[in-house]
Parts: sequence; structure tokens; C-alpha cells
Amino acid sequence: MNYALPQERGEIRLGRQYVAVGAGAGTIDGIRAEVRNLGPVTFSAFAGYDVRFAQTTDRSQSGNYLFGASVGGSFLKGNNLELSYLSKYDDGDQIREMVGLRADQYLLGKARGYLDWRFDLLHESTSEFLAGAKVFALPGLLTLTGEYFFSYPTFDADTIYTAFAVTPYWEALGRADWILSEEYTLYGSYTRGDYDGPTADVVALGVRARPNRVAGLGVNASLDYRSGYPGDLTGFRVSADYAWKKALLAAGVSYDVFQRDSMANDFSAKKFWVACSCDFRKDMTAKIRLEDTVTRQFENEFQGRASVEIRF
Repeated sequence: MNYALPQERGEIRLGRQYVAVGAGAGTIDGIRAEVRNLGPVTFSAFAGYDVRFAQTTDRSQSGNYLFGASVGGSFLKGNNLELSYLSKYDDGDQIREMVGLRADQYLLGKARGYLDWRFDLLHESTSEFLAGAKVFALPGLLTLTGEYFFSYPTFDADTIYTAFAVTPYWEALGRADWILSEEYTLYGSYTRGDYDGPTADVVALGVRARPNRVAGLGVNASLDYRSGYPGDLTGFRVSADYAWKKALLAAGVSYDVFQRDSMANDFSAKKFWVACSCDFRKDMTAKIRLEDTVTRQFENEFQGRASVEIRF
């Protein structure tokens, strides 16, 4: 159930729902409330039974809870800031407690800096950290991006995974997007990854197109090359989408040739997919996606997904 507050000041949702804040995410059987337009401040909170998913079941029960809250807003021109908190319980015992910080700032319309930090209070360590900057070097023509990402895996305190040693990972990325015209954009990126010693280099080159000759058509194609730990990979991806009346049609294919460090030979993997979404009414959308994957383990791994979204 969804109840909208008057004058677009927020909403209240009851029932099973996916919830997310900067500190973490999950699925609850419970309540979520969001309040907006409190000056520059926005506040949200959720609480409920934590829904646990297994291979064929999903359930919630007394003692398993998930709570969270966030507060944020725009306090300076071009600025956004959010602080968040998440707590998870199993059989009444706290098994995860996280805090998060998100911030971004535009500078004179020529640059943007952003930060996303997640800290695990139970393990007293940074779980994820992302800092980046975009520079609009030639407005409307060239955008340069630089990012640093750090990850240190942490787990719920009641899982066996907490007994295993983990290693940190970090990567640095540089990317350039060159807008040739309203129809075509070229992009390329280089990423250096470090697995606490072993390293890997990843290069990607691609093009995005929305040709005016075919209204509603979009095409994206890219080449990927990876060298280093834990193996080498070369591949490509092509996808297209087409908006027709109230429907959006999409299809794509990807192909990779890879060799793991533990392998003597090369292997390939392919994926083919098609998808469609259609708005039957203003408050109802149907979606379907079909895909087939061919890998070393599976000659055909076919799967499909269909859903109907009803907005109240």
C-alpha cells in the first residue's frame, strides 16, 4: 500500500518492499516513510521484518529485523549531501550495523566532484569508498572522468564467511567521452585494479548512437580487453533499443574469449537477450525479458522473467 502526503511532501509505503539507503539495502515486510520539502532537507526511514531469500523460498520471521534511515539535502548551490544508517538483526542479535555518506558538488558548471563512503561499525572498517571527478573540458563536446574505488568485503556477523580471511581491492579509472554530435558519442576508459598485490589492466572502447534517420532507435557497442590477474579476456557487446508508441523493445548480444590463470586453453562465453516493456495504462506497465547464455559449463542456460507493475 502506498499513501502520498499532501502537496508532494512525501509518501508512506506498507508491505513487502525493497529499501535502500547509502549505508545498505534489503527487502522488508514493513513500513517506509519519506518526508520532503522540509526546507532543503529530505528525511526517510524504514523498519520491518528482514526478508531472507533461499533457492526456492523467501520468508520473514520474528527476531529478524531491518532498520534504516537517511537525512540529506542541498545546502549550497550545486551541492547534495546524505547521511544514512542501517541495522540488521537475526534472532534478536545485531549482525550488521553500517553508516554511509554520499556527497556531490558542481563547480561553476564545468566540473563535478562526488564521494560515496560506507563504514561497517561492527567490523570497524571501511567497506566501500568511491571518490571521483568529472571535468567538462569542452562543454557539449568532451567530458573527462577520474575515479578511485576501494572495497574491503564485510559480512553479516552470524555467517560462516566472517571466519575466512579477505583481501582489500582498489582500482583507479580514467574515462573520456567525446560527443561527435547529437547522434554519436565515442568513449574510452582505462582501469588499473589491484588485488592486494596482483594487478589487472582493463581497456574499453565504445560508441553510442541515436540516429535521427530512425526516430526512437538507440545503439550501444563496445570492445573490452583485460590483462592480468586472475586472467585475460577479450570481448565485445552490442545492444539496441527502439521506442515504438507505448512500447520499448530491446535486444543485445555479448561475446567473450577468456583464459583464467588456472587454465591452459582459451574458452568463450556468449549471451543473447531480448526484452520488451509496454505501458497499457498510465498506472500499469508489463515487462518481459528472455536470455540465453552459452558457457563452458552450459551449452544453453535459458531463463526468462515477466512482471506487471501497478502504480497506485
